[in-house]
Amino acid sequence: MNLSTRIITILLALTWAVPAHSLVIKTEAGGLRAAIGASKDATELTVSGSLNLADFEFLALEMRKLTALDLSETTVKPYNGTATFTGRTSGKADMLPDYALLGLQLTTLRLPKGIKAIGDGALGGIPLKAIEIPATVTSIGNRAFAECTALEVVSLPASVSSLGEGAFKGCAALKTVVISGTPDSIASYTFAGCRSLATIQLPSSIKTIGASAFNGCASVGTMNFPARLTRIGERAFNGSGLTKADLSACRSLSAIGDWSFAECSLLTAVTLPAGLTRIGTGSFFNASSLTHTDLPKEIERIPDFAFAGAAGNGNLIKDTKVKSIGKFSLADWSAVQVFTLPATLSEIEDGAMADWSKPDSIKGGTLIVVPALGADVWGALDKSDVVLTVKEELKNEFEATPQWQDFRIEIAKGETGNLPGISADASPAIEAYFDGMTLKVNAPVGITEVHLHDTAGRLYLLPASMGDDGKSMSIDTSAWDTRVMIVRVLLADGSAAALKLYR
Repeated sequence: MNLSTRIITILLALTWAVPAHSLVIKTEAGGLRAAIGASKDATELTVSGSLNLADFEFLALEMRKLTALDLSETTVKPYNGTATFTGRTSGKADMLPDYALLGLQLTTLRLPKGIKAIGDGALGGIPLKAIEIPATVTSIGNRAFAECTALEVVSLPASVSSLGEGAFKGCAALKTVVISGTPDSIASYTFAGCRSLATIQLPSSIKTIGASAFNGCASVGTMNFPARLTRIGERAFNGSGLTKADLSACRSLSAIGDWSFAECSLLTAVTLPAGLTRIGTGSFFNASSLTHTDLPKEIERIPDFAFAGAAGNGNLIKDTKVKSIGKFSLADWSAVQVFTLPATLSEIEDGAMADWSKPDSIKGGTLIVVPALGADVWGALDKSDVVLTVKEELKNEFEATPQWQDFRIEIAKGETGNLPGISADASPAIEAYFDGMTLKVNAPVGITEVHLHDTAGRLYLLPASMGDDGKSMSIDTSAWDTRVMIVRVLLADGSAAALKLYR
């Protein structure tokens, strides 16, 4: 090879090594289009100076071949002018505008150093593996990074105080999130669909976790629940990989939304805080490995589908004040041999315990009344081999009540409950009598509730009025044609009593 050929070869090699479409531009706000000129096919771009809304629209709409963009030496100026291509007439200073770079095929991006906010959808769909968020950013908008399917690591600086809805929704490759700031909420759908997310530590400032916030996060095995947490939204952890959920420190938690931990097939244990009084419909639906649940003592209702499809826990409601078990709420349990009913139970709704794998016994020895039953409470369960233990004085009524009568009914011996404030054997001095068709009930202390059942266990809701002193109640029974009724009285001091009356 002669000298001239070698020189040509070297020049060609150098030309190939330097990207032919790499641009370095300095511009003032609104001038990027003119500065780029005919080089809109550039694949790499470095900009210094200032930009505004119109410049970002030009980048997003007309420089579609960009794979590398460096804006670190730019500032974002306000925009007030004629309508842009998308119809916007204004843009804020120090903010990456809404949809600023949406859909560009960037694999490398450096953001303006001084920005304070990242707008809605600003970086949605960009195939970045990593992004450095400037330390000046305080707010990240709705769906700001949504569908960035290559993004693997995110570190939110201490300045961030607000995360928008769906901010990282659909970031399927996202593995690690570090939140150094103090946002007070994880908004709805923030990390929904982040199926690779394995590591995240929630800051102590978090008070709410929004609907579907971690929906589908199948790799999240553990989660710290901050003590200030007050609410968990519906489907917040639906389909997540959680193995345990310890919420015991969240003493201000007032609500767990519908289906919040549904389809968590790896979840084995849940601890709920003592003050919680309500859980949502289907809260732990199909949590097929769930065997341990510490339910708050004050819970009065197990909602529909709440624990359907779980492995099951024989003592789930034993020491609670549960009055009613909702439709299919405990259906399809697979791992319970002995199940204990609380003294307060008065109603079990349709299919509530349908199709259990073979249990040995149901303990009802502390029940005060025969609980009213909905349709097909136990579904296809063969009850003839299942022992039901009850008080001696209620045995005949159980044996006469459809569905209950199909069990092997035996008299309970030594069954006790540990319900705070209520004794299953409590016998306060309750006076109950009929004045015509009006049932009069008098008690030594305030009356909280009076429940009326027939001997089949059905609960009846009848017109009632409380006396001025709160210690007496009058109930109109004229619409009820039964002659024998069970009256269950709950008192303000926590005690309870049950009486059988003949009208």
